[in-house]
Amino acid sequence: MQVQATEPKQPDQRTVVRMRAWELKQLGWTQKDIASSLGVSQTAVSNWVRKVRQGGPQSLRTRHSPGAPSRLDGEQQTSLLKLLEDGPTTHGFTQRNWTYFLIADLISQKFSVTYHQSHIPKLLKKLNWVPPHKRQR
Repeated sequence: MQVQATEPKQPDQRTVVRMRAWELKQLGWTQKDIASSLGVSQTAVSNWVRKVRQGGPQSLRTRHSPGAPSRLDGEQQTSLLKLLEDGPTTHGFTQRNWTYFLIADLISQKFSVTYHQSHIPKLLKKLNWVPPHKRQR
C-alpha cells in the first residue's frame, strides 16, 4: 500500500474573513464599517459576532461534513487493498489494469456491498491506494 503525505490545511477563505471581522470588532469597529470593509452584509457580521459570544472564536471556523460512514468496515477495507494488489486477472477479469467499474464489481462480489463506479475514486483516495501502473518507480 502506498501512503501519500498530505500538507497541513490552510484556513478556508471564508474562515479568514470571519476571523478578520472578529478582530475588527475587538478593535472597536462598528458592524456597519466591518461589513463595508470586508464586502459582506451587516447581518453576516452580526451573526458572526453572536456566534463568537456563544461559542468562542473557534465557532467561526468552517466545518466540513465527514460524510456518510463507509459501507466497508476496516477489515473489509484491508481485504480490498490486498485483493486490488493481486490484480484484476487473479479475480477472473480479462483486463490487465483496474478500472472503477471493475473495482465496484469486485467489491460487490467479495463483500456484497454496492458502490457506484463514480464513488470508487473517493474510496481509493481514502484508502491511499494507487494502482501499480501509476506508482513511481
